[in-house]
Amino acid sequence: MKKNQRSWFDEFISYLKYERKYSVNTVKTYGIYIGKFFDYLERGKLNLKKLDHRDIRSFLVSIQENELKKAQNKGKSSIALIASIIRSFFKFCMKRKYLDDNPAAIVATPKFNQPLPKFLTEKEAEKFCQLPVLILRDKAILEILYGSGIRVAELTGITLDDIDFKNKIIRIRGKGNKERLSLYGSQAARALNFYLHIRPFLMKAGSKEIELFLNYKGKKLSERQVQRIVEKYWLISELDKKITPHIFRHSFASHLLARGCGLREIQELLGHKSLATTEKYLHVDLAYLIKNYKKGGEKRNEQKTEIEPAQREGIRLEPARRNH
Repeated sequence: MKKNQRSWFDEFISYLKYERKYSVNTVKTYGIYIGKFFDYLERGKLNLKKLDHRDIRSFLVSIQENELKKAQNKGKSSIALIASIIRSFFKFCMKRKYLDDNPAAIVATPKFNQPLPKFLTEKEAEKFCQLPVLILRDKAILEILYGSGIRVAELTGITLDDIDFKNKIIRIRGKGNKERLSLYGSQAARALNFYLHIRPFLMKAGSKEIELFLNYKGKKLSERQVQRIVEKYWLISELDKKITPHIFRHSFASHLLARGCGLREIQELLGHKSLATTEKYLHVDLAYLIKNYKKGGEKRNEQKTEIEPAQREGIRLEPARRNH
């Protein structure tokens, strides 16, 4: 492979960072697999301009055996991810007119059964958010995760200026740095208010940290630290399901659906670009949804599957867990 074609790799990474505004973790993942692809080409002395779909398929086969040593679906999903990354790279090369043909366009993605996303029942979410050992900051984190359905990266990026405390609205910067407004309910508001009273004690003298959630050094809380916080409480919660920060996002969406919220509204709240992604989040136990929907049937009567005005104000956005 010609040396100047290695520069296409660097340009692609810059494109992901600065034009597509992908997250650090996403850019890192793309870089790892495109790097492996370039290493494969160099070992075989292959030229990017002379590749066909069989060369790309051979690359996928070369790493498939290692990937499939993991759980079956996980291995296949990894190969699907790599194939998608390779296709993105070649689309970039076509866009920059480095190539005349796109050999990745006809490379098939392996099909596999999607496992159902895990979620908490409302009772389980209630129990976890009410753990008596929760400190004020951590309770606020859990209530915001469950009450708004935002991602961990979005949570750690919230600043004080992003919050409209009166109307219970947070300005969220999602994937691709796209902004949206997220509502949160009264339980989250109460937990947030308690946390804000002790937040100044986490800050060092002269500190001007603007992020909402701080660690014990007075610095912005990282995604990994949030994961460890949730894991710590899961270990003492006596709940059988493994609880991760992301499970609150699935639970938020599932509970809203169970209470009659429409898919389009849930898509907007989650910040999904595609409705198909939202549907994947909601491949939940149909019996559970029917059971919970019937519970509230007498109260709803012929309620439309839209967010009611009260929900839009954040009053009932979080699943109806306790009297507000």
